[in-house]
Amino acid sequence: MIAVAAFAADIGLPAHWQRTNKFRSLPSGLGVLRVAAGETVLGIISLSVGIGAIIVASPGLTLAIAIGLISYSMFFLASPVIAVIADRDLRRKSISDSRHSHTESVSRVVDAT
Repeated sequence: MIAVAAFAADIGLPAHWQRTNKFRSLPSGLGVLRVAAGETVLGIISLSVGIGAIIVASPGLTLAIAIGLISYSMFFLASPVIAVIADRDLRRKSISDSRHSHTESVSRVVDAT
């Protein structure tokens, strides 16, 4: 970015500065699933393959592998569930913090009078 502005100034164009956000905003809602996208994909694939194998499997090794895939998919699918729960708790906490700070400022005004 600095190199582009310096080059523009060298050739006589005005240097346009673009401001960037110093504080990255956290993803919220379903955007938190992007954080656990790999685990979500692996969990869905292993769950679907396991269920498909159970449907066509006869008792034996194939059935054992299918059950193993389904149980293994639960480990993968725990990550997006935890991400959604953490996002929900963070939003609740930020809402309660903002309400608490508003209550404090109102009480200070009332105490000052």
